[in-house]
Amino acid sequence: VGLMWMQPNLLAVLAIYVLLIATAPVTVPFLLRWPLLAMAVSVTISENTRAAVLEVSSQDFVMVARAKGLGAGTVLRDYLIRNALTPVITVTGLQLAQLLGGSILIETIFTIPGMGQYLFDSITSRDYPVIQAIVLVAAVIVLLVNVLVDVAYARADARVSYG
Repeated sequence: VGLMWMQPNLLAVLAIYVLLIATAPVTVPFLLRWPLLAMAVSVTISENTRAAVLEVSSQDFVMVARAKGLGAGTVLRDYLIRNALTPVITVTGLQLAQLLGGSILIETIFTIPGMGQYLFDSITSRDYPVIQAIVLVAAVIVLLVNVLVDVAYARADARVSYG
């Protein structure tokens, strides 16, 4: 009942992810498990990309480009994708921050050594300097992702300029 706010596709991916991780043998390297974590993130990004492209495809400038006789590839590349990128860039930046938090959860649940497991061990042993350092590193990573999102905005949309 508490998970009903999640999208149905995301619930299916998470269920598959948990089943695959739980049944994966210990000999499978943990690096092979990370693409499964990325699957849950990619569902949200792909759904938002589809919605943005569908929204942009009904706008007047796309219809004019099609009426001029431009090919489908040209319309897609020059008109649709570039104008649909802004919301997708936002969602991707948010999902990267969520991926950082999700990795902490996955490392803790499946006892994969890493920063998340170290954070959990530090919280349970009340090692405050380590907790502060890991939170600071995570905040810097999120800050850098936000800066990259702003740079990507400026590259994707000519109307956005900084400075």
